[in-house]
Amino acid sequence: MLAELAGSGAFFGSGVAGVGDLDWDGIPDLIVGGREADEARGALWFVSLGRDGRPVRLRRLATEGLGLNPSAQFGFDFATLRDIDDDGFPELAVGAPGDDELGPGAGALWILFLGPGGVLTKSEKIFAPRVPGVPEHFAESFGSLVSRAGERAEDRSTLLVSSTEFTHLLFLLQSGRPRAVHALTAWAGGLAVREFDGNVATLVIGRAGADGGTGKVVQQRLSIVPIPYDDVLPRRR
Repeated sequence: MLAELAGSGAFFGSGVAGVGDLDWDGIPDLIVGGREADEARGALWFVSLGRDGRPVRLRRLATEGLGLNPSAQFGFDFATLRDIDDDGFPELAVGAPGDDELGPGAGALWILFLGPGGVLTKSEKIFAPRVPGVPEHFAESFGSLVSRAGERAEDRSTLLVSSTEFTHLLFLLQSGRPRAVHALTAWAGGLAVREFDGNVATLVIGRAGADGGTGKVVQQRLSIVPIPYDDVLPRRR
């Protein structure tokens, strides 16, 4: 039923996350992505649940002010963040790997600041940082994977965001803009940060093709050397 309301071919359900109690009814709400909605511009919907867990309301997030291009695939992946601006409502990190502002298929990440009822109050657009000595096409499709990576005392939030050949750790300011970035080699599988210990991160890495396709999950400790984001700003192609 909800998929029908979202529209044919939207790929409704391509992403799902909890987003807290946005409508103040005492029941946590959901956010659902449809990366192929509106000529693959992509879209997000808030789903209010009843006490029996059944959906009772569906509301689309208004994104007209974002200027999404056809094939942006906004909502391809996303994550709920802590309340980084201290207004009592969570923020969202939303990938748009088809965003073309910096060139075809370059991709982008949006930090969306929410207000009462999930209304979008402001946003911050982030592009893949340049990795010194690495061809720019390695950073295409930025925003194809988005995952909250925990918190550090000096940052408002930390994110894992993937592009073609790299996964980036972004350390966010209260404005939603990155303070710094650390580039990791991309992995063919899941990736999460279990914890930070100062500038050492413990990663949990899924290696789907290991052992002849049986797969495995491993932990790895990695020294993090954040580079100021302003030093690696991307260029328009």
